[in-house]
Amino acid sequence: MVGSLVSTFRSFNRSVRLFLFASLLLGLGVDGVYAVLFNLFMLRLGYNADFIGVVNSAGLFAFAFVGLPAGLLGSRWGSRVMLVGGLVFVLTGALLVPFAESGPENWQGGWLIVSYALLMGGWSVVFVNGSPFMMSAGGENGRNALFSIQVATTSFASFAGSLIGGFLPEWISAFTQLPLTDPAPYRYPMQIMAFLMIPALFLMMGTSEPDTEINESDKTGESRSLNLWLLPIALIVTIAFIRMMQVAGLATTATFINVYLDTALAQPTSRIGLLTSLSRLAGVAGALLFPILSKRYSNIVVAIIGSLGAALFIFPIALIPVWWVAGLGFIMARFLTGMRYPAFQVYVLELFETRYHALMSGVMAFAAGLSFALMALSGGYIVTLFSFRNLFLTGATITVVGSLALIGFHFYRSAQQNKLTPTQELGD
Repeated sequence: MVGSLVSTFRSFNRSVRLFLFASLLLGLGVDGVYAVLFNLFMLRLGYNADFIGVVNSAGLFAFAFVGLPAGLLGSRWGSRVMLVGGLVFVLTGALLVPFAESGPENWQGGWLIVSYALLMGGWSVVFVNGSPFMMSAGGENGRNALFSIQVATTSFASFAGSLIGGFLPEWISAFTQLPLTDPAPYRYPMQIMAFLMIPALFLMMGTSEPDTEINESDKTGESRSLNLWLLPIALIVTIAFIRMMQVAGLATTATFINVYLDTALAQPTSRIGLLTSLSRLAGVAGALLFPILSKRYSNIVVAIIGSLGAALFIFPIALIPVWWVAGLGFIMARFLTGMRYPAFQVYVLELFETRYHALMSGVMAFAAGLSFALMALSGGYIVTLFSFRNLFLTGATITVVGSLALIGFHFYRSAQQNKLTPTQELGD
């Protein structure tokens, strides 16, 4: 398998390889170190779960509402231009977040909200335009492999970042003689990792626009223009609803698992980082398994298995308050999400013409971001008013509903495929 992956990687052009290296740095910094330390940093600043939910939801609302315009602009200007612009905002936000500690206490909360929203808004631009970039750059035959490698690359980098992020506060505490109850051992690693966005930005600037995007524009003579009236609105709304539901369980665990392990189960930061990093490594395995399963079955079947399976593994987190059960449930949920995400993403984008890929990626980012934001915002209050158990049960149940909706959608489209194809829908 390793030899096959290396061979596949070498077959990609220079722009794709630069994109993958930039994705690796983003995974290491944002999805790795920040994912472990940001909530713990706010806890050490004296904030409780409900405010942490507010800050996370502000960033996720920014992610959601930036997604649609990012998709529209990507369709008009090209995915590569938007990727570079998004990274500028990610870099700015990542550099600003840790400095919240330095200011007066009365504007500290506002600084955290605004700077994190800036980071997540930029992340949304990168996330939305990364998918159409890969769809075009990978070609019809290579896109499954490219999505698989990109998700695996990002997940592996997140694994390394989470592992490093879990141990860095203890190392810095020992070196500086500052206690782990102080924010500084958490702030320094976040500041260091923010600088990883600089080489990521330069790598992305070295890419070029995928040829297929340019060629299709030349062929149709429509440049980047979109006729939104041609889009099947009912299909888009259904996809957005399914996407919103299927990520709710992951939203609750990804946002609050470190707070749960730290406050409810009294686990050390190193163990939290280890469990988080192992979950990311499991995501690598899931992503690499995706193209193998998709060849044997189909993208939609893999998406259904990944969505429903992830929900089922979140229930033990809620029902058994033991650290290794929580860790194992989170790891398995990430493993199945690693399969589900690329399978569902490719399946949906293949329903539409290339010129609509950025827009549809924006729709799905909006739906996922809105789900994450609502679960983060409500999750903080659910934990404060009720318990972590209620929070995780809520997220898992919503994902089960989304999984059942995806199954229904699959059977409906299977029944309709001889009557009306997606291409005909777009032409009506």
